Amino acid sequence: MAKKDVSTIISGMGVALALVEGLVKRVRRAGGSDEDIHRMVTDEGSTTMDQIAALIVGQREVAVVAILPPVCPTYSLTIDHDQTLAQMVAAAGYDAVNSDITAGHFSVKGEGKCEVEVTLFHFDQVMTSKEVIAELDRVGYRPGKIEELLVLGVEQPEVQRQFPVIALGSGWRHPCGRRCVPFLSVWRGRRLLGLVWFGRGWPALCRFLAVRK
Repeated sequence: MAKKDVSTIISGMGVALALVEGLVKRVRRAGGSDEDIHRMVTDEGSTTMDQIAALIVGQREVAVVAILPPVCPTYSLTIDHDQTLAQMVAAAGYDAVNSDITAGHFSVKGEGKCEVEVTLFHFDQVMTSKEVIAELDRVGYRPGKIEELLVLGVEQPEVQRQFPVIALGSGWRHPCGRRCVPFLSVWRGRRLLGLVWFGRGWPALCRFLAVRK
């Protein structure tokens, strides 16, 4: 097809509408809101639009994670450090809790109450823990800790029904030598707080709790 003919087709409203619908669909699939979608057409979203355009024209060195922050859900949480780990766990009313999630295995540091904004990063591809941590660091975030995960389970109990949420910022060394990290998930309708091996590959469905440095 001649270049002029291609340009004519691309300029048509049908292609433009398909592009918009496709982007909106993917934003929602990644957990984005109407506010995230609207942000794309404001000055705030211009950088993200530039990054999307760069990916389309083949600049593969632009990491996919660069376009994630605007569409990843964020939550403001209140962390009460006067609570024990056991109290934080009990407050969420999980249907099942891994018996190794104890104060002896996981320490919570800090005093009093503090507000923290957490983001659930979604990479939409299989990632290792080290790859996730490296990408979070590159965009100015640190992995979430167990206390932030537990409070998310209290204040946003339905989130884990949508996808597993992992806190790579806290870990416990199992007697077998493997490092385990806490996560929230659901199984047959039951809300779970569990532990999983740090060295595994994470499925594309997973979300990773993170806090801006």
